Amino acid sequence: MNLRFIDLDVELEARLGKTVSEYFASEGETCFRAREAELALVLCREERVLIALGGGTALGSLCR
Repeated sequence: MNLRFIDLDVELEARLGKTVSEYFASEGETCFRAREAELALVLCREERVLIALGGGTALGSLCR
């Protein structure tokens, strides 16, 4: 399929400079879900990508 694979959690950790668990603990779920949704939307605009979403992504911020 010639797509670039992106794991949303891995990409988010790289951009935040901390693990998902660390960010969740320091900033809370609401802030985490907002950052997650923001990044998912940015990545969706890229061409030829396959994005693996975290378990809460589809049920969280993207659907609100």
